Amino acid sequence: MAVTQVPFRFNGGVSIDGVRVLSGAEAPGGTSLTDGAGVGSGYFDTTNGFLYTKDNPGAGTNKWVKATTQDDLDAAQLGESWREPALVLDATTYADIAAAESAADVANTVDSVAILSGSRILFTNLTTGPANIYIVSGLAGAWTFTESGNSASRGDAVFVQEGSSAGKQMAYNGTAWVQQGAASDTEIGYIRTFVGKTASGSETPDYSSTYVVADGDNLEISVGKLDAEIGDGVATLQSRATGPILDQAVNRNVEALDDAIGPDSTSTNVVSTGSVNVNIGLLDAAIGASVATPQSRATGPISIQAVNLNVKALDDAIGPDVTSTEHATAADSVNANISVIDSELGKASKRFTESAVFAPTVITSDLVDNYQTIRWMVTAQSVGSPANVYSAIVLAMHDGSAGVDAVNAAYSVSNELVPNTMPTGLDFSVDLSGAGGSQVFQLKCVSTDSVNVSAVRMSL
Repeated sequence: MAVTQVPFRFNGGVSIDGVRVLSGAEAPGGTSLTDGAGVGSGYFDTTNGFLYTKDNPGAGTNKWVKATTQDDLDAAQLGESWREPALVLDATTYADIAAAESAADVANTVDSVAILSGSRILFTNLTTGPANIYIVSGLAGAWTFTESGNSASRGDAVFVQEGSSAGKQMAYNGTAWVQQGAASDTEIGYIRTFVGKTASGSETPDYSSTYVVADGDNLEISVGKLDAEIGDGVATLQSRATGPILDQAVNRNVEALDDAIGPDSTSTNVVSTGSVNVNIGLLDAAIGASVATPQSRATGPISIQAVNLNVKALDDAIGPDVTSTEHATAADSVNANISVIDSELGKASKRFTESAVFAPTVITSDLVDNYQTIRWMVTAQSVGSPANVYSAIVLAMHDGSAGVDAVNAAYSVSNELVPNTMPTGLDFSVDLSGAGGSQVFQLKCVSTDSVNVSAVRMSL
């Protein structure tokens, strides 16, 4: 025996605490069942399948609202001028949409962008068929492009997401799709090149020079900074402004340079109307030929003589030969005598430093032949605890003589000063090292704490 399952049937609807589930062959409202239903009740129209929900108490069809169907949504969308974005825009000339499908089947891309079922493509140059949004369906190698149900009408607009037209807003002018709110691609490219942009979109300005304008400044800010740097126009005779040139605007600096150059030449050697090269030629003639004879002082101050006469004046200004018998000699050149004096000053007093001393370290080595007695003023400061500092005088002497090596050296440490705590394990000593002309006094330092050492030599 056959068994058939049937739904449980209610004639007249169902009511649960005043909320009713009803049905009928017309829109709800105007009957005792629908007017008496509570808020939240449902009603099925058996003639078209629409579903209604009661949102206000009372009688009348205006107390019920119809649930939105897919047809309602599609109809509403078909009337919208602002379209859902297109994946890409294809401006290639095709005979018809079938030709566009064939092209896409080969590469599975449109405008170099991979397409999928559901992709939206704006075709703007079909020889046959409307320029409009087409919806992709099917599989790779066998695509189908179906025109959107929303036919293109004047004022429709769509945004392109990817491809060579990414970021463009296209509008339909009644005949064709055109870029909205912008010039042609050629004009945009020219403007982009003119302002120095490398690509479309937001880009921070990158200037080759940043003396006044900073990278990232926009054109208005940059022009303002340059205008302020140039300064106001100069309408008066030039004179030096207060402050160094680098603190002044361009025109102020021009004034300063004009003043620094000075008035027109009144010299008899150069002329105010001559160019730089002309005046260099005049100065070269005034300098004259090379001098091959010993110089002697000419009459008149240096300032009014030609170069070679001034050389004679400098020879006189240097003065006669050296008469001192201490270190410099008349036979030596100026540089030789300066070197001798520098050496003698170095023997008399010199400063030595060593950083981060802890192992036995030679602070200074001084030739025994140069000194019989040496006194060093030493200072040692802890690297880790700078407040721990020590100062003293180390006095040393040896028993050698000129040409005879020293055998013994004696030293003492005195006048010790420790304002806080002495660096741990700090000690200074003096010994002899080497032989002959290379034999030296050695001032040494050792310390458990790492110390920075300074020693000033004062020879006797």
